[in-house]
Amino acid sequence: MVDLLADQLVERETREAARRARADAIQRAIAEGLRYTTESGADFRIEQTEHGLELVFPAAPAVEVRDAMKLDGECKWDPERRRWLRLRPVASIEPWLAQAIEAGATIVPRRL
Repeated sequence: MVDLLADQLVERETREAARRARADAIQRAIAEGLRYTTESGADFRIEQTEHGLELVFPAAPAVEVRDAMKLDGECKWDPERRRWLRLRPVASIEPWLAQAIEAGATIVPRRL
């Protein structure tokens, strides 16, 4: 019984440490911004707020990009402002975000 409680305590502490590390990474990404270099060599600086980010495309993105944003990036389409919204910040350049940038997205901090 004591071993079980000790294992649960270690597991809980490990999860809490991982949560703290992710929160620190997100706060650092908000404060410092993120950088991404496209395959063509263009350098992007990505700024976001604690409310997330907005993705603006010059034209409708391909179905694969939209699906990646919806499923992997948890983005939602805002029909009034005609842009995609990520409702929480990212800690790093995730594959769906890189795909959106490669497809021509402009990334701006989300405003309420």
